[in-house]
This record gives sequence, structure tokens and C-alpha cells, in this order.
Amino acid sequence: MNIERINMECLSKIQEAVPVNYERYMEPEGDYWLSDYIKGLGFEVSPSSIEITPFELKMDKNEPADTDIDNAKILYRALNISSELASNGAFWTLLSHRYLHYMKYRAKLDEKTKDEAIAKITREFTFTETISKRNRRESIFPRLWWIAHMSFDAKRTGREFELTETMLSNQDLANNILDRTIFMNKVVTHTVLDYYKERITAGNPLSRKENRDLLTFLNAYGEIVVFESLSSKNIRLKIGEFESWYSTRNPTE
Repeated sequence: MNIERINMECLSKIQEAVPVNYERYMEPEGDYWLSDYIKGLGFEVSPSSIEITPFELKMDKNEPADTDIDNAKILYRALNISSELASNGAFWTLLSHRYLHYMKYRAKLDEKTKDEAIAKITREFTFTETISKRNRRESIFPRLWWIAHMSFDAKRTGREFELTETMLSNQDLANNILDRTIFMNKVVTHTVLDYYKERITAGNPLSRKENRDLLTFLNAYGEIVVFESLSSKNIRLKIGEFESWYSTRNPTE
């Protein structure tokens, strides 16, 4: 499957045309139509060097979000792409339209009013030239790929996605990590997720407030130190400092 090369100027036209193409988006299973539509707008569509082996996503749960762990793994394994390409809005727009059947399922479009569905399609299926932090946090394919990318640990033989499962187990945790620049450093992300996993295993998961306070603490620390220079051990020491500070101010938690 070739992900085409397109003119970035057509991305805004695709977004603007979502209401016009509403019925196409709502078809149970339709053929891939976006390339022809782009050509119809007068833009060139040509083959690129991006070849992807087609993959199948899980759609076997009544609650689509319950498939996210499996599908994050499937998507990440299938897409051998750089973080630069994963920030490209055209790539995600084209790929999302290749998998409209899944996108419709995950977005629960059948449960939406027409206006709600149009808003969701525009926000989660179409993108501008560069995806935003909000896209990483809210849009279906970018969110799954970036969560897997940030948490995948090749050193955990046979358990490479263990931290992905931890990250996806808590919506607030995942959103906060996706929003903060310091977590683009995998040492920071893996160390923090390891800490969360240990707390969960010990039966003492972080409260919503403690979660946000810890990430705010680390974010502030990241403004005065180069995280790339820190080891996992150093970061754990900082988390220990946070725990001591937090316990004196929130003795009942």
C-alpha cells in the first residue's frame, strides 16, 4: 500500500469538504476515495517512497476504546516510520482515509448526530501540514502511534509494550504525557511509567491530583536541567524528592 505524495495546500480543502463528503464517511465499508477526490480538486497525487504493508485492526469490543492497547501495538508494529513523518498531517490524513471502517468504529460515528460526526471527522480524520499536541492527544491514529512510540521498550524482551499498557490504563496519565515536551525523551517517559506501574502493582496508584502534581514537578525541573543528561536513576531520585515533598503537604492521601 503506497501512501501518496500530495500538495499540502489540499489539506485545508479536505477539511472544509467534510460536510460535503459526510455520506461517504458514513458508508459501512467503502472503497478508498480520497485520492480521486483530491485529483478532482485539481491537485496532483503521485506515488511516494512510503510503502506500508496493509494491517488489520481490532474492532471486537462494544466499547471501542477497549481495543486501544491491541491497536496501538498493531499500528506501531506495522508503521516503520520516523517521528518526523509521524508529525506530518498529510500522512495521517491519507492513512486515516485508508482505514475509514475502523475510524468510524473508533469514533463511534453511528452514535453521533450529523453535526457531531462532522466535527469529529474534521478533528480526528483530517489534519493540517503538521500535527499539533492536541492531535497527538485526541486524534485516533496519531494518538495510538505516539503512545506506543513513547512507551515501547525494546530492552524488555517479550514485554516491549508493557509500559504502553500502563500508559493506556489511565487516560489522564496518557494525556498529560502526550502534552508535555519533556516526555519526548524516552528515558524520562520509561522511568515515570515504571514508577506508575510499581505503584499500581503495590496497590497504591497515584491519585489524579498526585499524578498531575508529579508531572508538573518534573516539567518544572525540565526547565532548569537538560533531561538528556540524566540517567533513569537520577530521575527516580527526583521522583523520590517529589514523594517526600508531596507527603508533607497531603498527609491524608
